[in-house]
Amino acid sequence: MNWPSLLDEATQKITAGDAKGGYLAAYRALETCFDQVAREQGWRHKEKSKFDRLWNTIGFLEDERVLRSDESQWAKHILKCRNCMEHKLGFEPSCDEAERVLNVVGGIVGRFGKYARDVMTREVETVEEDTPIQTALEKMKEKKISQLPVLRRDEVVGVIDESCILEALVRGEGVVPPETAVREVMKSERFPQLKSSARIEEIRTKLAETGAAAVLIYEQRGLVGIITKIDVIKQI
Repeated sequence: MNWPSLLDEATQKITAGDAKGGYLAAYRALETCFDQVAREQGWRHKEKSKFDRLWNTIGFLEDERVLRSDESQWAKHILKCRNCMEHKLGFEPSCDEAERVLNVVGGIVGRFGKYARDVMTREVETVEEDTPIQTALEKMKEKKISQLPVLRRDEVVGVIDESCILEALVRGEGVVPPETAVREVMKSERFPQLKSSARIEEIRTKLAETGAAAVLIYEQRGLVGIITKIDVIKQI
């Protein structure tokens, strides 16, 4: 069963007054999500104990900086409580406690539920490198965007944005000939490239590591989307 279904099961059980069943379903949702994310990051389990397995998965995701410290602390707490229930060590959650854990788990796994294809802009606005700067500026105004990838024979070779135009104005003492080609003012910036199956966390990490303004999404048929920093921030 996938983790969204397990969250639904947890909600149904808690609503029906089954606090323990709801708590355990929320735990399984967390375990299933973490296992999936860890495998996508290259993790291979060797532990036979379920407790050791999830504990080490949490450690791996911490090392990979996939989990925040508060998330890993919550995950370990939930795991310990689940272990107490399994071995009948006296912990029985109330419906309020189970609902609180469900909300926490929902918040944690929700960060891993979106992919590039879910948030990317599919109609990517671009300009050719020999496009007049006036044309590029008009397109930016019309589309209400702050940057345009620059193409050379269908390959992205740079970007033109508001800062490029401002710098050109400064160099030209307030004047930029409208026929000036985009290639003369663009930044020779290579946007990182990812597939549409990339997770939001991977995109966020790539943007932070490269300092790029956006990530381009490619599939076999070519450029299919773009994700900017503001797109990622909206997902927080």
